[in-house]
Amino acid sequence: MSRFDKIFYTIVISLSIYVTVGFKLIPYVVEDQLVKNLDKTLTLKSHVKKVDFNPFTFHAKIHDFRLGDYEKPTVSFEEFALDFGGFKSLFNLHVNVENVSLKNAFIDVVQQKDGTINLTKLLKEKKEEPKKQEETKSENDIKFLVSKISLIDS
Repeated sequence: MSRFDKIFYTIVISLSIYVTVGFKLIPYVVEDQLVKNLDKTLTLKSHVKKVDFNPFTFHAKIHDFRLGDYEKPTVSFEEFALDFGGFKSLFNLHVNVENVSLKNAFIDVVQQKDGTINLTKLLKEKKEEPKKQEETKSENDIKFLVSKISLIDS
């Protein structure tokens, strides 16, 4: 096998691993961790129909998210899309989100007889007392930039 063949096969195998991880593994992990962490933190169950990620364009979508009862959710949206600026993020050393769009978002706010609303009891109560932390500014803070936010039929 010549040197050119080794380089060619290395590039092809690397590209196929990148495509497989980007299109299959990342959406599976994001969906699993999103539902798992929301269910651990919130009192209501969360449902996600599908997560898409394109590793070439750095475009991510969450389809049909529902928080609460599936038939009558407290919070829901049809589609949440993020367009990451991958090259801008690399060159500027910060996370650059070029476009955030939320389609058909719905929040069901209900006022109880005692005057409270249903969203105030959304977080699970912590049994530990919060520890007092000093605010420290670190050089390791992540810089974050969002260029555009769109709410569609919300």
